[in-house]
Amino acid sequence: MVALGISLEFYTDFSFYKTFATILNVLEQTPISLLIIVGLLALTYIATYQFLKSRFYLDMGLAKKSEKVLRLGFAFLRGYGRLGAFLKNDLRLILRNARPKQVLLIAFILLFYGLLFFSSDIYNQNTIILVFASLFITGGFSMTYGQQVPSWDSEYYPLLMTQNLTYREYLDSKWWLMFSSVVISLILSTFYLIFGCKIYLYVLSGAIYNLGVGSIINLYSGAYYSVTIKLDVKAKAFSNTKAFNLTQLLFTLPKLG
Repeated sequence: MVALGISLEFYTDFSFYKTFATILNVLEQTPISLLIIVGLLALTYIATYQFLKSRFYLDMGLAKKSEKVLRLGFAFLRGYGRLGAFLKNDLRLILRNARPKQVLLIAFILLFYGLLFFSSDIYNQNTIILVFASLFITGGFSMTYGQQVPSWDSEYYPLLMTQNLTYREYLDSKWWLMFSSVVISLILSTFYLIFGCKIYLYVLSGAIYNLGVGSIINLYSGAYYSVTIKLDVKAKAFSNTKAFNLTQLLFTLPKLG
C-alpha cells in the first residue's frame, strides 16, 4: 500500500496524500460522519462475535481436516492433442506443489528486476547492464524452470517413460510452457514504458532472445541436471547442498555472453 501510494505520487498526477488529507478534513469538519466509522466498528464486532461463537466447539479442533484437491481442467488445451496433455500436466504440477510455486514467485519478483537499473542514472547509460537486466525481466521463469527439465518430473519419470510418446513431444511441451511464460512476462512488463520506448525496446529484445536462443540453452542444460526434485518440499537456500550445480553455472556463461 505504501509503495503504491509513493508510485502514484511520483509517477502520476493523482496525489494519494492530498486525497487522504481531504478525507481527514471532512471527518474534522463534519463530526457526524464519525458515526459511519463507529457503525462499521460495531458491525465488525458483531460479525467477529458470531463467527467465533459458531465455531466455539471442542470437536471442531479435534476433527481431522479434509484435504481439498485443486481441480484444474484447462479445457482450452484439449484441442492440442498430446501437447495439450503435457501442458495440462505441467500447469497442474506448478499450481499444486510447493517447489514449483517458489519458482513462480521468483519469476514474478524478477519481473521488477529492471527497476533497479532503469531508474538509476548510473546504469541508464550502460547498454550492457540494460541488456543484462532485460534478460531476467522476461526470462525469470524460463531460466529457473527450464534448466531443471526433466527433473521436475523425477518423482514419476519411470512411469512417464513407459507411455506411448516421443521425447520430442515431451520437450516441445516444455518449450511451449517457457514460450508462454516469456510472452506473459512481456505483457506484464509494459509498465516499463514509463521509462520511455527505448527502455521497453530493451525488454522486448530480451524477450525475443529468451524465446529463441535462451529457451533452447535452458532445455539443453536441464539434460545435465540429474538431481531428483521433491515437489512438495520447499527448496532451502543454504541447507540444500544439492541445489548448486556447476554444470548449470557453466551453461549460464554462454547464455549471458
